[in-house]
Amino acid sequence: RTEKLVFWGVLVLVVFLLFFRLGRHDVLTDDGHYALRALGYFDYMASKEQTTPVSWFGYRPAWSYLSFHDHPPLFFLAQHVFLKIFGTSVVATRLLSALAAIGSLLTTYQLGRRLTGSNRAGLVALVALAVSAYFLWMGRVGLIESLFTFLFLLGTLFLVRALQEEPRQFLWSGFFFGLAFLTKYTILLALPGLGLYLLWRHRAVLRTRHFWLGLLVFVLLMSPVIIYNVAMFQARGHFDVQFADLF
Repeated sequence: RTEKLVFWGVLVLVVFLLFFRLGRHDVLTDDGHYALRALGYFDYMASKEQTTPVSWFGYRPAWSYLSFHDHPPLFFLAQHVFLKIFGTSVVATRLLSALAAIGSLLTTYQLGRRLTGSNRAGLVALVALAVSAYFLWMGRVGLIESLFTFLFLLGTLFLVRALQEEPRQFLWSGFFFGLAFLTKYTILLALPGLGLYLLWRHRAVLRTRHFWLGLLVFVLLMSPVIIYNVAMFQARGHFDVQFADLF
C-alpha cells in the first residue's frame, strides 16, 4: 500500500509540474524554429549559415520529405500531428515533450523493477528521475530530447525483457531504437555500449534468429535517413549537417 501511495503521489506531482502553466514561458531559440518547421512539416530556416534543400533547388525534391537537414524527421512529424489535432499554440508545441516525459518516468520505473526484481528499486528510480530539474525542464519545452529519451528507454526496456524471458522482444527493442534514431542521431553514441555489453554478458543471443530480426527492424527504420543522405550526396556532394560533420 505504501509503495502504491508513493508511486501515484510522485506521478501526480510530476504531471502537475509538467503541465502547470505549460504555455507561460517564452518560446526561445530551438523551441521556436522546431515548432515553425513542424507546423508545415517544412524544412526551412531563414539563415545563411544553415541552408536547406528548398533553398538550393527552389523547390522540395521528393527525397527531401524523408528527413530534415539538421535532424531526422520523427520529432517534426509527430509535432506536426499534434499541431494539427490541438491547433497552433505554445501549449500544443510542448505537449509532445510533456507526454514523452511522463512516458520516460513510467518506463524508468519498469526498468528499475526489471533490472533488480524489486518494486522498491523501481520506486527509487522513479523518485530519482522525478526530482531531476533537467528532466522536468526537458518535458516543458518543445525540444527533441524528451521524445528521444522516452523512445530510447523503451528500446532498453524491451532489450532487458528479451534478455530475461522472451527473445521475441528483440523485435520491439529494434523497433523503438529505430524510432529513437529517427528522432535524434545521439543513439549512435549509445548503441556501441549496448553491443559491447551483449558481447560481454550475453554472447549467446547474438546467435539467435530474434536478435538479428530485431537488428533488421532497426535498419529498416533507418532507411528514410539513409535514402535522404544518399540522394543528397548524389545531388550536392555532401550529407546532411550532422553526418557531414561526422565524416
